[in-house]
Amino acid sequence: KRIQEIITATSEKFGLQTYHLHPSRLSTTVDLIRGTTYQLNMEWFVNGVTERTEDDVNPPGTAVIEYDISSKRYKSVIFVDGKTFSTSSTRFSTHSEIIEWIEAETGLRHEEQFILSDRTQSSTIHHFKACHNGIPLAPGGMITVEHNDKGQLLSFTVGGVFPTKEMIKEEPYALALDTDVIQIAKEQVSLIEFPSTEQNKWILAYALEEIYIANDLSATYPFEFMIDNRFCLKIDHVFHWVTPLTLTYEEQNPFLFQNQPEVSAKQAFANEPHPDMLPITREKQQQAIHAISDFLRSMYPTESGQWKLTHLYRQNSYIQAVLRPVSSPTKLISPKITIFLDPKQLQIVSYFDNQLFWKEVHGNLAQAEPVTIDKELAFERLKQHLTLTPTYVLHPERTHYVLCGKLDCHYGVLGINGDVILLDSID
Repeated sequence: KRIQEIITATSEKFGLQTYHLHPSRLSTTVDLIRGTTYQLNMEWFVNGVTERTEDDVNPPGTAVIEYDISSKRYKSVIFVDGKTFSTSSTRFSTHSEIIEWIEAETGLRHEEQFILSDRTQSSTIHHFKACHNGIPLAPGGMITVEHNDKGQLLSFTVGGVFPTKEMIKEEPYALALDTDVIQIAKEQVSLIEFPSTEQNKWILAYALEEIYIANDLSATYPFEFMIDNRFCLKIDHVFHWVTPLTLTYEEQNPFLFQNQPEVSAKQAFANEPHPDMLPITREKQQQAIHAISDFLRSMYPTESGQWKLTHLYRQNSYIQAVLRPVSSPTKLISPKITIFLDPKQLQIVSYFDNQLFWKEVHGNLAQAEPVTIDKELAFERLKQHLTLTPTYVLHPERTHYVLCGKLDCHYGVLGINGDVILLDSID
């Protein structure tokens, strides 16, 4: 009954009188802030259309809508191929009207919880990002609204996290590009190989790896933490062995492991915890480490002491493990092996080595030319291009956001001649 009420309300709200509901399904995901969330996913076909195209894609004009049962708000509304047959009277003619509509749909307040991200060349696409009183968040959320020339809604998406005011630890911003921050910046600079398909070779350049610095200089948070910010368990175990093994394992694309568990209406409305929220016991950790050790001894037999297990986490009905090199990487794309383990038996189902993938993409590039510039000189040339931006960062305990400075630099110094270049100019 409650599912039908949502379907009826959706049809009325978005003017789908000339549509009929094709399939709908319930799904569940893990939100960094809210934990388990449940969604109702609906596909509305235009009347007269009964099936997908030959390529199994939704026909133009189809309305693909996602409703978040947990928050009772819409997370996504997309009219396929930018075509709509909606009879809704909602029309956007000004930017302020879009902001008012977003506030009503999300319950968020403009400039307090979201701000304009960037203006595209098109006047019909509007991007916004999460903030706290104008200061960006990491990780944060994004909102996008697109309409046609008539002002009709074509797409609306809300992604990421928008924390409550209570989760923000406010304090006056105190950081500056002074001696302490400059020293941190120097430590973040290293020689990195960038692929250039335009020049058909690798290019060595000194570049800064962005990092978040706590407002009181008491801690730093790597950028990668913001990307892989799942409910994960930090391990930091280095693998050593003497004798190799000859076991075999099959590498597969990680997109094949995007399993979504079947969800019932009873589970959704009871907000039953997502299976990925289950803890990984110490016993399972040890079982995983043993299985991964056998894997490395078999697939990377000569690389004892070169790999460490950094994280374990549950995702898409698997326990996934992340392996990183012990030594600092020199490639722009840091080596990473993702291992998929059966959550019950802790046996390895498959793995994905990103370097094998990138080797296929960049395998024909010529080696980089020798470096003639040292790090000291390179850093002196980079200093004037450093940026430090106030940013609220999710604390590792995941209970609150703390004020930090995002230290970044969009420029690099070429190792061959010391020229300062915009890193985005390397194609």
